[in-house]
Amino acid sequence: MDSPRGGSKTRPGRSATAANLTLDQIWSALAEVPDPEMPFVNLVELGIVRDVEWAGAALQVTITPTFAACPAYEVMGANIEDRLHKLGIGNVQVQIRHRPTWTSEWINEAARAKLKAAGLAPPPHHQGNLIQVLLDPVTCPAVPFARSVAMMSANPMNAVAAPVPVPKR
Repeated sequence: MDSPRGGSKTRPGRSATAANLTLDQIWSALAEVPDPEMPFVNLVELGIVRDVEWAGAALQVTITPTFAACPAYEVMGANIEDRLHKLGIGNVQVQIRHRPTWTSEWINEAARAKLKAAGLAPPPHHQGNLIQVLLDPVTCPAVPFARSVAMMSANPMNAVAAPVPVPKR
């Protein structure tokens, strides 16, 4: 995957504007594309944007939706295209990739902080050990409807909008 730190190589068929853009500039522009369902976080910090590369005159942006049947990926693709067109890139191709499947491990720390600030419990880090995190209590942000910080995640793969109190054992 190209990182936001790479440079841009001029290729035939690119506009003069696009030819002068670095991958840093492109990744920065993509970081301005909000998630359609949680607009306080962007697609880059959620780990949805996976790759950016030039293929001739076209810029290919690969995204991995948070789940295969995500109803928002058409909106995400259109928003990515709109943002990159405003940057001067005329030919943008958004590709959907389902393998590897999206994981909450791809959410960066900035997005986790934004989720918490919005009153959502960010999913815990699990490094692939989902069995362990399924039963671990999640510390929820202080929100009016939560009377306890000892909560369990109702869905450990995504942010928890409505925490579930830990059952008494």
